[in-house]
Amino acid sequence: MIENMTTIKSYLHNVKMETIWDLMKPDSKLTEAEKAQKREAIQKKIEDIKMKLKSGKRLSESEMNFLKKHAPDLYKKAQVAEAERQSYKQAIKSCKTKDDVQKVFLEKMRQSLSVSDMDQEMAEYMSAAVQQEHIKFTKSDDYKKMKWKSQQKIETGYPRQYQSESIDHLYEQALQIMEEEIFETKEFETKETFEFKMTKEGNKIEKKA
Repeated sequence: MIENMTTIKSYLHNVKMETIWDLMKPDSKLTEAEKAQKREAIQKKIEDIKMKLKSGKRLSESEMNFLKKHAPDLYKKAQVAEAERQSYKQAIKSCKTKDDVQKVFLEKMRQSLSVSDMDQEMAEYMSAAVQQEHIKFTKSDDYKKMKWKSQQKIETGYPRQYQSESIDHLYEQALQIMEEEIFETKEFETKETFEFKMTKEGNKIEKKA
């Protein structure tokens, strides 16, 4: 019985080693068709990961390791995008109002835009990561508990007429429009842009067509 168990273990060990060798064997041992198939599979996975980065989703550890081995340039861009995500998350921890959160977000978007002249692809991944995290946070209870500065002023008895005439209040209205019309959607189109114009008539901010 013991001999049989030893034989089985030896056999399984040999099968395991042969399988590992097959997976690790150099491309020179593959036929041209196998090489082409392997290249195609690698490229497809790279494209799938690119789509994930464009949507702002986080990559898994295995996906990062895959990029490190097969697409080092893309791996570096993915690292930068994740660093931007973490930087945004860290920055909003000190935010006290919704205005603060929106200003952090707009600053991150400005930083991404400044990178676009040097590397459009990396800028897209950076902005997508921050946008995804921003949308997630604006739907959280922590954000909903926050107030706009104008709300705080009203509650503390600050004259309403002075708020309506202030540039800060107009800016705040623009941020509210962005929150209501952009970030409440299920998906954020990263390539879509919005422009706003300010008008003092009726103290309103209108979305520019």
